[in-house]
Amino acid sequence: MNKNELDRIVFFSEHDMANGHQLEKAESILKSEIQDDYKDINDILELYNLKKYIDRDLFLKSWSSEDIDSFKVKAISYGKIIGRFIANIDETNTKPNN
Repeated sequence: MNKNELDRIVFFSEHDMANGHQLEKAESILKSEIQDDYKDINDILELYNLKKYIDRDLFLKSWSSEDIDSFKVKAISYGKIIGRFIANIDETNTKPNN
C-alpha cells in the first residue's frame, strides 16, 4: 500500500460523519487485487478498519450490488490475512521501543 501514514483508512463508529470520506479512500483498495504478503502492521490495521465498514454494511451509495458483493468477499479474505499476520507476531519480528 505504501501510503502517507496520515491518510490511512480509520473506522470511528457506525454513526460517524466521516464514514463517507473513509469509504471513498477505501474504494481504491477494495477495487485492487489482494496482495500476497503484507509486512507492515499499518497495512494490516488499515485492512482491519476497512473490514469493519464492510462487516457493518456501510457502503457508498455509488457502489453497485455487484461491487458490494465483491467487497464482502474481499472482507472475508482480509480477515484471514489479518489473522495470519497476527498469528505470526513473536519476539523474532518485533522491536522494543527503547
